Parts: sequence; C-alpha cells; structure tokens
Amino acid sequence: MTQIRPKYMPIVVRENGLLEGEPDKPYTFASSGSFKSAFEVVECIYLKAGAIEVLAQIADAALADWSTAKCLEHTYKFFQFGVFPQFIVDRTRTGVRYFGIHLRPQGQDYSPESGGRRIHISGELVDAAEKEGSKNLIPSFKLIHAISHEIAHVFLSYCFWVSANEGGPPQMHTPPKLNYLDRYGKGKEIGEAGYYMDRYIWGGAVFYPDMTSHANGQPSVFRHEDNPKNIWVQISDAKLIEIIFMCYTTSPSIPIIRYLPEDGQMLVADDGDIPKDLKPRSVPVTTPPEQHVQDRRKRKSRGSAAEEPPPKETTTRRSRYGLRKRGV
Repeated sequence: MTQIRPKYMPIVVRENGLLEGEPDKPYTFASSGSFKSAFEVVECIYLKAGAIEVLAQIADAALADWSTAKCLEHTYKFFQFGVFPQFIVDRTRTGVRYFGIHLRPQGQDYSPESGGRRIHISGELVDAAEKEGSKNLIPSFKLIHAISHEIAHVFLSYCFWVSANEGGPPQMHTPPKLNYLDRYGKGKEIGEAGYYMDRYIWGGAVFYPDMTSHANGQPSVFRHEDNPKNIWVQISDAKLIEIIFMCYTTSPSIPIIRYLPEDGQMLVADDGDIPKDLKPRSVPVTTPPEQHVQDRRKRKSRGSAAEEPPPKETTTRRSRYGLRKRGV
C-alpha cells in the first residue's frame, strides 16, 4: 500500500508523577504556550522544511535489505496516529543536562506498553520554557532541539521493530555511519542517529554554554566539515526568534543555521582540539567563557603572536552531553 506524504504530526503527550508507580495522565497544553509552539516548529522542520527525507536516509543506511521505496513508505507511515511516538513530560529525571531520552527496549518491542514508542521530555525544561516564554527563548530552543533529536532515535526503533517482525536480523544499535562528531567516542562500533539528524537540521552539532568554552551564553552550532578551522556560530536572539516562528514562513528549509552573519556571532577556534571541548564541566571555570573569548580577541587585536590557552579544567569526569539516550 502506497503511503501518502504526511502533512501533520500526530501529537499525544502525557505526564508522569513524582511518586513511584503513579500512572501517567494526559498533559494539558497551555493555549499559546511554549511547549505547544515547540511541537509546531518540529512539525514544520520535519514535514515542511525537509527533515522527513533525512529519516528516509537513516532507514536506508540502517537496513541494507530495504529498498529505497520501502524506506520512504515506512518513513511516511511512521507519522500516522498510533505509530508516531507518545511524548511523556517526565518529572522523575532531573538535571541541567537532561533534555530528553528515548529508551530502546530489548526484543525489538515498539508497543506503547513497553516504552519503545515513547520519548521522555524533561518536565523541568517544559516548565522553564512555559515560565520564560518570550523573555528567554533558550528553553524553547532546547525543547525544539530535544524533540527533533529524539524523533530520529525512535524512528530507528520503529524500523528495527518492523524488520524484526518480518524475520530480519535483530538490531539494537545504530550503525556507525549514522553519526556526527562521534561525541561519545564509540563511533567505530555504534552510531548516533540524533546527532546525524542534528547535522541536517541545524547545520552541525549543537552545544550549550556548559559544554564548551566556545559559547557566550547562547546555544552554539559547530560545523565539523571546516576542520581544522573549527567554525562555531553562537546563535543570536534574532535567530532564535526566527526559529520559533519558522512555521509561519512561506518556504522553510534546512539546515536552519547556514553560518551567515544573520545567524549569530561566528568564531573560528584555532585550538583544533575538539575532544577537550566536549568534556562537560563539573565546576565553573575561573574565567567565564564570554570573557575568555573577549580576552582572546583583544590579544589578537594587539598582534599577539601566541594566544594563551583557556583555563584548565579541574576534572576529567565524563558524563552524557545534554541530549541523552540509551541502547543506541
């Protein structure tokens, strides 16, 4: 049966309670709230700007025995009501680095009861976005980023489930070729579909101020293809507004960040050492990131032959980076 290209994203949102064993309940959207707007933007990104075609690419790369037509068929079917994932506003997981998570179950189970068809979104982040509103668009941007990122993961769970039910070999892990920047350091064995999707939606890997010294308080996007130049763009407030309202534009397209002056402040980092910037901070650095950038520019303007390195980290403790998931 030929699937028709979807025009809408069927959204079902529930929320869990803080008490163990407390059942989920339907989530009530504010009539014009930031969480509702985030879903509208993600729908625009996938169904109008072209990210749905990237999902078809992901299926094609992950399932070698599927034809291009079959990959596209299941990409479209994924957006049907009853197949598209449920979203859980999760108030049991907390922390500044937790935005969203998809738990891929053992046994290729995509039923809602198993959790295989669910995306958990941070309740703290939802509350922050609703509270801040237009005063601070960064929480809203994080919601858009988290939802669009996790959709790529759950789509692969759906494809693996379909393949297993058709007698295909069981698959749990994303193939290594579906990755970007290898932010977990296991790229030779396991890929990362969410970061692969980020590359196409945002134009690179998305970072936040506590993840890298290359930030001035704004979300940043890093374009790996320009190494050793290491091009970063620190997304401007004007660009954040444009993203929030992109569903009202006539011809939205991806990538959203194109490394143009209107996207924000661009920084060419000449340290060439990305892994050190990926190490999350456990304690604040002595010099704020924005001050370090300003100081570096002052040294450049004075014709300094060599730049001082950023303050050394006081820890090498490793942890997840913002958007987390397991079993991929």
